[in-house]
Amino acid sequence: MRTIIGIGIWLGILTGIVPIGTARANVRIACDSARLDFGKVDTTAFKELTLRIRDTSNADVQIDAITPIGSGSLHFKVISPSFPLAVSAGGTVALPVVIRFSPHTIGLLSASLLIKTTDGNVIIPLTGTGTTEVSSLVFMMNEINFGVLSPGLTLDTIIELYSAGPDSATILGGSVINGSGASTFVADFADTTIQTPFKLAPGDSVAIRISVTGFLPIGHVEAQFSIVGAVSSPAMRLLGDVEWASFTLDPPTIIDFGPMYAGEVRDTILHIVNTGAAALGINAIDPPSGDFAIVNEPALPILIRSGATVDLTIRANPGLNTAHQGSLSVISMNAEMGNVAGMNLILTMPGSALSVPSRQNVNVSCAVPGTIDVTVPVTDTIERSFVVSRVSATDPSIVILSDEPFPDTIGAGMTRSFVLHFDPATTSTNKIVVQFFGGNQVVATDTVYLTSVPSIATVALAPLPNTDSLHRSYDVRIQTTLAPFVLDTLVVHIESSSSNAAEIDSASIVLAPGLSNARVLGIRRDSSGFVVTIVSSVPFAAPSGSSILSFSVTRFISSEDSATIMLWAESPERGGCLAWTGDTEAVPAIASCGADQMRALMSGGSILFNARMRENPVTGAAAHVIITANVEANATYTLSNVTGEPVVQMSWQLGIGQNEVAIPVGSLPSGTYYLRIAAQVAGASRTEVRTLAFIKRD
Repeated sequence: MRTIIGIGIWLGILTGIVPIGTARANVRIACDSARLDFGKVDTTAFKELTLRIRDTSNADVQIDAITPIGSGSLHFKVISPSFPLAVSAGGTVALPVVIRFSPHTIGLLSASLLIKTTDGNVIIPLTGTGTTEVSSLVFMMNEINFGVLSPGLTLDTIIELYSAGPDSATILGGSVINGSGASTFVADFADTTIQTPFKLAPGDSVAIRISVTGFLPIGHVEAQFSIVGAVSSPAMRLLGDVEWASFTLDPPTIIDFGPMYAGEVRDTILHIVNTGAAALGINAIDPPSGDFAIVNEPALPILIRSGATVDLTIRANPGLNTAHQGSLSVISMNAEMGNVAGMNLILTMPGSALSVPSRQNVNVSCAVPGTIDVTVPVTDTIERSFVVSRVSATDPSIVILSDEPFPDTIGAGMTRSFVLHFDPATTSTNKIVVQFFGGNQVVATDTVYLTSVPSIATVALAPLPNTDSLHRSYDVRIQTTLAPFVLDTLVVHIESSSSNAAEIDSASIVLAPGLSNARVLGIRRDSSGFVVTIVSSVPFAAPSGSSILSFSVTRFISSEDSATIMLWAESPERGGCLAWTGDTEAVPAIASCGADQMRALMSGGSILFNARMRENPVTGAAAHVIITANVEANATYTLSNVTGEPVVQMSWQLGIGQNEVAIPVGSLPSGTYYLRIAAQVAGASRTEVRTLAFIKRD
C-alpha cells in the first residue's frame, strides 16, 4: 500500500502530465509535503510513500531529476516516474513521485530528496527507522505420520502455521526434503493465491496442505518440512509406510434377489472391505446392466482406510424385455494381486404385475374445439401392492392426471384410473403411446388411437304465411345447437333451380331478430341464387330450431311447373369437420287457365316431359324420379354435389307416358344433390332440361 503523508494546499483541477524537452524560465513548483517520514520499517521489508508536485506558475516547468542524497541515501529509492518530465502550468497537473524506504540497518536513518528543475532545486527531507522483527513461527505438532498407504495412493492433510510472537512474522517460503529423493511428500499453502514473502499478524495462522504419494518401492518413507521465516524457521518430520493393499466384497460372489415381478424395485447392500494394513483407493466400478444398477454411486476414487468398509446400494428393477442376470466389478489400482473383485447378480421374474388395455380407440369430434379426457384403467394383478413410479405419454402436450401423486401405490387386486388430459388440436399424431413405469422400467403400455369424426349440422327451410299470390316467404332455421362448435361465421347458400318460375328476392333477405350479436356481412349473387355471409362478435349460441334468416321468392308464369328452392350452409372455421345438410322446397309457378297450352306457346312447341322426385329426402340406395313424356326421347342424367362436381352420369330411353328412373346414390355421403335431366327427340334439334334438387340422408 502506498501512503501519502504531509500537508499540501491545492488549487485547480488535476489533468495530465506532458513530457517536454525544454521548460521555460521563471517557474515555481510546490509539493504536498514538506518532509517524508516513513516511520518504523523492518529490515526485511520496505515501505513506499508518494510525493505530489504541481506547477503554480503560468508556464510549464521541467523536472530534470529527483534523487535521494546524503549519508542515508542508500536506504531510499525513487521508484517512479522517469525523468526528465514536464508539469503543466497553472496548478492543474499533479505529478506523483513514489519513494521507497528499505532499511538495511537498525536505527534512525535520514537523507534528502533533491528535485532538480530548470528553475532551481528543491530539497525534501527523508527520515525512517530500521527495526528488527520480534516474531515467532510455530507448528502445533512436530511430526505427521500418514500411516500405511498402498502404492499409487495419495493422502493429504491440513496443518496450521501460527504467528506466536509479539510482532508480525515474515514468511519467506518453505521447503520439503524427501529422504528417498522422490517427490513422496509435497507441501504448499492451502490458499494457492498466497505469494511469498508475506507477513502473518500476531495470533493469526495460515493453512498448509501436506500430501504423500505411495511410490514404489514399498517400505518406510520420511521427509523434513521446513518454513523459512525472517526470524524463526520451524520444521516438522513427515512419515509414512508404503505397503501393498487388499480388499474383498461381502457377499463374495453372488447376490440373488429372488422372485420379482416386472417393475418391482428391491435394494440390497454390497460391502467393499479393506482387508489389508494399507489404505487403498477404489479407482473404478464397472456398473451392472439390464435389471441392475448402483443407487447413488459415489464419486471415484473412493478412499478406504485399513479395516474400513464402504457400502454400495445395488438395486434390482426388472423389465419385461430386460436381462435378469448381470455382473459388477470393483477395481483398485493399489492392490498387488486380485485388484479386480467380481459379483454376479441374478433374479427370477414370473411376469408383469399390471394389466392395462393394450389398445383404445377414441373418437374425437374435430368440429368441437377444446380439451378431452381419456381414462386408462390399470389393475394390480398380483398378491401384493405395486408402486407405479411414473406415467408418461409420447406426446409432450398430454398431461397425466392421477388421484395420487407419484409414486402411486396400487393395492393388490385394485384398479387405479389414470386420465390423459389434452387438446386433440395440439397432438403431434393420432397415435398416443402411454407408458407405465415401475422404478425405471416400462412395465405396461397402452396405445390410444384418435379418430377424427366430423359432426353433422342441419339447416332447414320453414314456409311462412304468404303475403300475396305472387310471393312465397321462408324462414331459414338451424336444426342443430351451434354453441359446442364455437362459430362466429356462417355462410348460407340460397338457390332457385329456375328463375323463370321462381326468383329469390335479394332485398327480402334479412337477419333473424334473435341474433343480437350478429350481422349480415354481405349478400353475393352466384349462378343460381345468393350467398349470405353472417358474422357475429361472439360465437353463435343459437339453439336447435333457431331462425337465422328470412327471405321471399317471387313467382312467375313459366313453361315449367315449378322451381326448387335449395338451401345449405357452411362454416369456414370448421371446414372439413362440420358437415352441413341442406333442405329444398318446391315453389309452383303461377298457374292459369290452359297453363299447359300457355307454356307450350311460350316455349314455341309442345312440352316433351315433366319430372318430379318420388321421395325427398332420399334415404335408400336409389333416388327415384317420375318422368311424364309426351313423345319418345333420349334422356341423359347428371347428378352433382353442392360444389358442382358430377358424381353420377347415366342415360335412359323415355317412353310415352309415365317413366320411373332409379339413380344410384347408396355410396354417396349425406348432403344436397342436383339432378339435371336433358331430353331430346331423335332427329330434332330442340333439347329440354329439367333440374331437380334433393337431400340424401344415411
